[in-house]
This record gives sequence, C-alpha cells and structure tokens, in this order.
Amino acid sequence: MNNNITNSETDFSKTTYRTKKKAGDNVLNNYPDKVSVPTFKPYQNALSLLPEGNAYLQPSINVENLKFQDGKLFFEDPTGVMRKISEVELITNFKTKEPIANINGLPLLRAYYSIILQNYLQAIKRHEPLPKIVTIYMPDLLKYFGYSGELNDNIIQSIVGQMSSFHNVIGVMQIMRNGRPDKSYFPIFHFEGYDAKTNTIELYSPYLNKVVDTMYKEAIKLNQRTKQPILDKYGDLIHLPANSYLIKPSIVLERNLAAVEFVCIIIQVIEQAGDNTPHIKASTLIYRNPQFEVRLNETDSKYRSQLLHRVFKRTWELLREQTDLLTAYKNIQLPDPNNPANIPTMRTLDMVFRFPHDGKIKK
Repeated sequence: MNNNITNSETDFSKTTYRTKKKAGDNVLNNYPDKVSVPTFKPYQNALSLLPEGNAYLQPSINVENLKFQDGKLFFEDPTGVMRKISEVELITNFKTKEPIANINGLPLLRAYYSIILQNYLQAIKRHEPLPKIVTIYMPDLLKYFGYSGELNDNIIQSIVGQMSSFHNVIGVMQIMRNGRPDKSYFPIFHFEGYDAKTNTIELYSPYLNKVVDTMYKEAIKLNQRTKQPILDKYGDLIHLPANSYLIKPSIVLERNLAAVEFVCIIIQVIEQAGDNTPHIKASTLIYRNPQFEVRLNETDSKYRSQLLHRVFKRTWELLREQTDLLTAYKNIQLPDPNNPANIPTMRTLDMVFRFPHDGKIKK
C-alpha cells in the first residue's frame, strides 16, 4: 500500500454525517499556520534519523516487547521476565536498508510536532498542562494539510500507515544524570485508534511531548551574570529562537520525501545563520538525510546522478512553492531548479549551496 496521502475523490461515507459537534468536547481546535522546524541546535535533529545532538529518532529492535519505565527501556521475554536494554542492543547500522527504508511518516511527524507545540504554548499561557492524549477531528487535520478531496478509507489508512511506520523507532534524548551524560528513550506514538463514529483519531506521543517541554525550558534566555530568567515588560519569559515557522502544512502531501527533508534542513541552515551567509555542501545535506543517503548508496551507480537530479530539482522547487522564504527574507537568492549548475552529481558532491539575503523582513 502506498502510504502517501493522495487526492482520491472516493467518499468515505455519504450516509453518515459525522460532524465536529458529535466528536465531543475534547477535540483539538488549534492548528498552527505552518509546520514547525526545530532550530535550537541541541535539538535540531529531534525529528530526524541522524543520531546526533540531544534528541533524535533511533531505529531499534522490534519494540513490541519493549516496556518504557522512567525513560528507561526494558525487554519482556515470553516468561514475563524484564531485563534492561543495553546501549549496544539499540545501535542500528544506518548503512543498511532495513531499519529506516520503510519509515515514510517524517513529514506527518513534523506536522504532529507542530500541532503539539502550538497547543503546548497555548497551555503554558493558560497555566495548564498539555493533555497527554490528543483527539483530532479528521476533516480538520486534512484541512490543515490543504487537502481538498473527500475523506475516504484510503486517506485514513494512509495516515494510520504513516504513523505505523514508526513502530520500530524510538525517540532518544540525551540528559545529564548525577553529572554524567545519559540517555532516555520514549515511544514515538501511542496510537489510541480511529473512531469512525466520531471521525476522530486519538494519539499520544511521549517523545514529542518531552521534546517540546524540554526545548521550551532550555531555550529560556538567562541573565549571564545571575543565571536567572530574563522577562519582558509584561513579565513573560524571553526565549532564544527554538523553531522556524516558514514551511506550509501542505508540504505533508508531497510525494518526494527526500526533497521534503532537504527543505527542512535548508530552513534550519538559513534560520541559524544569523548575519552570515547561509551555506551548506551537497554532501552535508545528504549526510543529514540518512534515508536518502541509504537510498543513494543502494542505487545502481549508473542511476545515481538521475536520482540526485530528481531530488535536488524538486528541493529547489519546494523552497519556492512550500515555504515563505521569499517573503520572509529580503532579496534571498534560492537555487534555480532549471539550472543544471545547481544539481550535484556523484562527482560534484562537494559543491556548496549558498542562500544570500539582505536580512529577515520585520513584521
């Protein structure tokens, strides 16, 4: 089954009117305008399969018999005996296809992260905790993605399938314990199910909730002398930039997943550059996109340049079509998708892409 969301016109139900009112009072109502991309450097890989930084996604052993307790992993054998999982057992060879090739839900994961982040920030303002389980009305979710077709069984299965692609993936977070670095592990999703009667899905992401909460607290701006939080004139905390809000939610519908990931990486590079000219090597882009790196390495050598052409051309197109870079940065220069000089080959992976501009436009 193709788990990408498609614009099928098949009506899922023409006889049952499952309105939002019938879905109940706990349905999520707040959706962000954009897909959020972490730019706070210690957590820039929180939604990536690149195992670097304070948080990242880790393909793992079959997690059906894993139990999470206080951020630690235990394996339950058939007799019910629990044993702690060692770090060695969690290490996955990223050069092999099996662990990461079938993970096709990264754009959807980024969308859920954005939704959870927005609702977390609003809960903070109300001095309320973020609800663990999020109930989402499916038509609202599809509207957020910019999907214009009718809700149907294929769409529901697609979304569930993309979520299921994380069944052998865990979230890893680096922490300090008793003055020493340590790691905690969290499930990506607890999928509580799809209720056809109310047209809703329920999910709980221990990992995304933890990432959002940790980044919010660690990005609080501190007085360098007193190490106390700095407040604005209204008494609210001031934060260092932690997320970018330049990608349109409709990017979730894009089929070229490698290009989508490149867009997210390039957004990070541009937003983190400050007064410097944003730049990145083609080889570095590929390194930071492990799924594409595996795919490229496993492609027959005579077709690799074709693959590079297809993915990079689409990347440059998506920067224009699915981001607000052109309106957020004054005179920003983006690579021309139709200029062969902007498309790397296997012999030119050291080429550097630059994104010069005259500063961010103040709103």
